Amino acid sequence: MRRRKQLDAAFLDTNAKVEPSAILTGNTGVFMEVNHHHGLLDYDNSEGAGPAVEILMNSFEQLIAESESIIDKIMELS
Repeated sequence: MRRRKQLDAAFLDTNAKVEPSAILTGNTGVFMEVNHHHGLLDYDNSEGAGPAVEILMNSFEQLIAESESIIDKIMELS
């Protein structure tokens, strides 16, 4: 599943993946992954990593909470 949001200085793709676990024996497990990918808009190389680090610092906790919420909602379906 993918969702794209337009932010002020970036776009944010949220990707969620659910598949069988290759680690657990007996085909009893589920692997879930949530990834938040930011893409900077109008990025100037002279700024270095500053804009990316600022976005990460300002959104990290909120995006971790959203990831946990997505996984919780998927688990409720089982």
